[in-house]
Amino acid sequence: MESVDSEYEFLVKMIPHHEEAVTNAQILRDNTNREEMREFAEDISEVQTREIEEMEKYLAEWYPDRTNNYQYRPMMGNYEGLTGEKLDYVFLEDMIFHHMGAVMMSQQLIMQGLDEHQEVYQLARSISNSQHEEIFMMRN
Repeated sequence: MESVDSEYEFLVKMIPHHEEAVTNAQILRDNTNREEMREFAEDISEVQTREIEEMEKYLAEWYPDRTNNYQYRPMMGNYEGLTGEKLDYVFLEDMIFHHMGAVMMSQQLIMQGLDEHQEVYQLARSISNSQHEEIFMMRN
């Protein structure tokens, strides 16, 4: 799990974290047999793609001169060859842990007062709340 020490670091680390979720949600969407899993995958893709675009905008606007050499370490497995129920199960197991990482980073930003802009505070609250709810849903 990642930790963050600044608003900038939160944005830099959350973007590839979200990109991994979107990539794997698209694999799930294309290979599941369950409509509710397909809809969940679509929701993840839509929401997190929007959030990626928002975070990229913030980086470009507020931190244009900072260089980013962060190397993201994937948290989710390889779903090659998985379909149907097996894919659903492995995806849910991985995504619960993945969401926990996003909730933790968001909570660090909020609890440590690392936000420099109200927009990032609101984004972190939204990520924390929505992904916390999804963790409970996925466990069920």
